[in-house]
Amino acid sequence: MKFCTSLSLCILLAAAAVRTSAAEPAKVRLFILSGQSNMVGLQPQVSFTPALEKAFPGDEIIVVKDAAGGQPILRWYKKWQPPEGPPSAKCGDMTVVVGRLSDNLKGDKGWEAVRAAQVQVAEADPLAAWVDTDDLNGPKDGLHYDKAGYAELGKRFAEKTIGLLKKAR
Repeated sequence: MKFCTSLSLCILLAAAAVRTSAAEPAKVRLFILSGQSNMVGLQPQVSFTPALEKAFPGDEIIVVKDAAGGQPILRWYKKWQPPEGPPSAKCGDMTVVVGRLSDNLKGDKGWEAVRAAQVQVAEADPLAAWVDTDDLNGPKDGLHYDKAGYAELGKRFAEKTIGLLKKAR
C-alpha cells in the first residue's frame, strides 16, 4: 500500500513536471516609452505596467521611459545616422503603438498632416496601432494632460500593446 501511494505521488509529480515543461516559458518583455512632453508626464507604474503584468503573469516586464519635452527625438542622440540599405525584414517582431497628437491645434495644416501620417503608418503595419488622445487635453493649456489624462493614456497604450502582442502569437 505504501508502495502504491509513493508510486502514485511519483506519477502525479512526473505529470506535473511534464505539464510545466510543456507550458510556454516565461519571457522577458521590453517596453520602450519614448516621446515628448506628454510622455514625460506619463507615469508607467500607474496604469501601463500593472496592465501588462496582469496580461502576462510570470513574464519579466521591463519598462524603459525616455522622453524630452519640446525636442524632436532625433536631437536626443546627436550622432544618430539612418541605417544603410533597406530596412531589415528581421525587425518584423517589434510592435509599435503611437499616441496620435491631440486635436489641440485643430486646423493647423502641419499639425493635421502629422496626425494623419501617424494614423496612416500605424494602420499600414499589422504590428502597429495608434491611440486617440483627443479627449485627454488637459484644462490648463489644452495640450498637456492632467493626472487622470496621463493615467488614461497609460491604460490605452497598455490595451493596444496587449492586443498586438496576443495577436502576434
